[in-house]
Amino acid sequence: MRWMWVDRFISLALELKHIMFDLSYCHVPWKMQTAVDVLGAERLIFGSDGMLYHPRIELAKIDCLKLTPEQ
Repeated sequence: MRWMWVDRFISLALELKHIMFDLSYCHVPWKMQTAVDVLGAERLIFGSDGMLYHPRIELAKIDCLKLTPEQ
């Protein structure tokens, strides 16, 4: 149940304001929108240098988020 870990990480990031939330290589992409909604887009970072997923797959996950141009 990896999604439960993501909820815990989001809670920790709320408590620790200096923590950023990395969206790359996320195994539970449906939780990415939760992170945006709870933390705000300014607390999220993205990079894709992993070997297992093609960068286009990782970018497609970001494209599915409901981000405004400002975010």
